[in-house]
Amino acid sequence: MVGAGGITPGTVYDALRRVVRAAKVAGLTPHDLRRTYIGRMLEAGVDVVTVQRMVGHADPRTTAAYDRRGADVRVAAATRLAVPFGGDGPPK
Repeated sequence: MVGAGGITPGTVYDALRRVVRAAKVAGLTPHDLRRTYIGRMLEAGVDVVTVQRMVGHADPRTTAAYDRRGADVRVAAATRLAVPFGGDGPPK
């Protein structure tokens, strides 16, 4: 129930717990929603600092700990870099 103070984190937590109980899903916690949200934002290409700010982490390393993307994401990121010279070394 939402009181005069509006929706609080506790209100959201309690609502999620009720939904999980009603759905009879064992082992699912409200934190799973947060973990999924962070992971999906990172998978969508949102940078870690933006996600960090959206979820209220003080340190981007905390947010980065939720990143479960594989090495293929790093390879794809590296291939996006445009190198202004050929394979013979830096321009002369």
